[in-house]
Amino acid sequence: MLNKQKDSHSKNDLNANDRELFKQLFVNREDDYAYQKADGNYNRAKSPLTDDILFGDQTVGTYNLDRSSNVINACLDFDIDKKIHETKDSMSADEWDQWIQTVKQHTKSCFAYLQSLDIPCYPEFSGYKGYHIWFFLDKPMPAADVRRWIQHIRALLPAMPKDLALELFPKQDKISADGYGNFVKFPLQVNRKSGKCSYFLDEDFNPIVGLPEITRTGLVELPKLPEEPKKPRKAFKTYQGSSNPDLALEKLPVVIENCAYMQKLLKRIEEEQHLEHAERIWLANILKPFGNDIVHEYFSKLSDYDAEYTDQQLNSLGGLPSVCSSSPMCAVERCPLMQEIGKESPIAFAYRVLTHNEIDPRKPWVFFNAKAQRHHYLYDGEQYGIPKEELKTLYSNFGMKAPKRQKILFPKFDPHDPWHIDLMKRTINYFQPSEYMKLGRNDATLVPTKDFPTIWQLLGNVMPVEDEKNHFVNWLATIFNTKKKLRTSFVFKGAQGAGKNAMFEHILAPLFGRNQCRVVKNEDLEERFNPYMRGAFFLAFDEVAHDNKSRNRLNSKLKALITDDKVTLNDKNDKAYEIENRMNCVFFSNEAVPLVVEQSDRRFTVVRTGGNLATRDLFTGDKFFERIKAELLPFSQYLKNFPYDENQANTALDTSEKRNLAAAAMDRYEEFASKLKANDGEWLKGANDNFLYSPSFDDDLSGNIRRSEAKDLFKAIYGGEISTQALTKKLAVHGIECKKRNGEYIYVW
Repeated sequence: MLNKQKDSHSKNDLNANDRELFKQLFVNREDDYAYQKADGNYNRAKSPLTDDILFGDQTVGTYNLDRSSNVINACLDFDIDKKIHETKDSMSADEWDQWIQTVKQHTKSCFAYLQSLDIPCYPEFSGYKGYHIWFFLDKPMPAADVRRWIQHIRALLPAMPKDLALELFPKQDKISADGYGNFVKFPLQVNRKSGKCSYFLDEDFNPIVGLPEITRTGLVELPKLPEEPKKPRKAFKTYQGSSNPDLALEKLPVVIENCAYMQKLLKRIEEEQHLEHAERIWLANILKPFGNDIVHEYFSKLSDYDAEYTDQQLNSLGGLPSVCSSSPMCAVERCPLMQEIGKESPIAFAYRVLTHNEIDPRKPWVFFNAKAQRHHYLYDGEQYGIPKEELKTLYSNFGMKAPKRQKILFPKFDPHDPWHIDLMKRTINYFQPSEYMKLGRNDATLVPTKDFPTIWQLLGNVMPVEDEKNHFVNWLATIFNTKKKLRTSFVFKGAQGAGKNAMFEHILAPLFGRNQCRVVKNEDLEERFNPYMRGAFFLAFDEVAHDNKSRNRLNSKLKALITDDKVTLNDKNDKAYEIENRMNCVFFSNEAVPLVVEQSDRRFTVVRTGGNLATRDLFTGDKFFERIKAELLPFSQYLKNFPYDENQANTALDTSEKRNLAAAAMDRYEEFASKLKANDGEWLKGANDNFLYSPSFDDDLSGNIRRSEAKDLFKAIYGGEISTQALTKKLAVHGIECKKRNGEYIYVW
């Protein structure tokens, strides 16, 4: 609790005449004010400043500029630098007092200089850690004129000692009609943070009671400023201005993530709606390369935000980013991360991440692949391996100077990492979103038959069954929106010309990035090397496993590509290494049995395609593909807006083609056992229609059948002779047991 006893320096003790003078000297607008909280910060009251409030117990202040952007006073605010103040808790009382005395002595020197210029001014102790010098104007004057005058004064003053700071008021040239500009705390009040009262000082800097004898002033003519020699500028990249930001806005989070001081300032904006002037300048110099709009976005959250003044300040910035040494947190020692990258400003973090567009396609971009244990280089969108001894020749051929050290990077394929190259994390990401994948969701309602009829017709021919087409669209929309690898795949089987390859080449490949969509042939799968996996997001397996021998050999490899989280990349001349499996797969085949699919398999949705496009008057040559290309944008937006169901997309659809394919891949014992286990009496009876045998069971077997009846039924369906013992052994392999009940043998499952 603050001491409630009356202080002889308090404005509350002023007589009626001095109260009126106090209002004339300090109150330039009465429509609003701010009050100080116990932690020293201020909140805007959003209500008029009355005499009861002004001369009451609250610690209050008002805003320098009136609605016409005129001011009635100006002030020099001398203070301890923030980085020193933040160490106050570790100081002894004597050390803190010494800092206060340093501020006092410098303020006193400046006051003496101003007196030598015959400028009426009045020193004040702030009540905490600083001193003010006030100038009271003989009439309201434009803030812009007063600011130029007081900035001239600052340039004439004695040099500022290290670790002290100086702020000038007013801070704006003008404000908008509904703006506020900077806030100023009134003198002769208790500072809520220190518990001390502010007071005016005489010429010897001794406290005085109440107000001093005031002489108001105009803008006294000042001595000319000496010309300063031009200083060499640091080799930082300058920015272009708000109309042409130097850095993409998407890189701003990288700077924030890696700069603790910036995080602190942004947190204060959110929680306190206040920053000191020097803090604003530091932050603006970091934000400006991303465009003036982002500066306004953050600064508009400040309680005294003024758009026009902010623009003026931005225009006055020198075009160089703030450096670490100007941050109170980092002036003594840069953070370990800044030391590691060897830069002077946190803006450097924005240059440590690169998009695909920032790699010059006309020059080789060389790095050492830490997993492949070999040098690679990027050129014209492709990646090539190169022996170390040939690097010199490569650089020479392109007229480039070889770096002292090559960049060491770890390859990955991550659709959720926005950066192609991250020099801080030392990664190179092969994923590159297509332009269509960068679309955002919106409220547009798109009708397939109207907005992309050619694409919809093609999909309808590839998937004639409506439920199967809808399942595919949900599957596709899930991948398009989540950028995830799904655990399911589609098998499209049917005659040539139905549009399977056209769908992949002209729809899927452009949607997901042509360089990331690969067609894999049977011979590719047979090879030990699999470079097609690097940077692959979509794989189309075309006529793979076209005979029983290859089907059996490649079955496990194909299933692993659909379900495994990692796969081994094996490229010629490189060391084999594991990569994340982000590949979504489809299979195209004209074969009756393109691959082994079990009925219980959860990976495959099997679809029979429609007829040849030409016979259905859908295919009209090049114009057909031109229409598809023109419809890709609305189709992409349709997928973006689609209410996809990820669980459904990760569930294979039980289609009649899948059942047929599963049956084709079974031997007769597996098929017979599967129908028994499915209690599918209807199928068993139907399969026996051509035989002289009448089963006694119902359509639902209910988990058991007499052994003798099962044997007779098996012989009737498949023909030939089989012993009871042999049938029992074969069915046991598929989970059907033989048990004795009530003196009779039965099969149970």
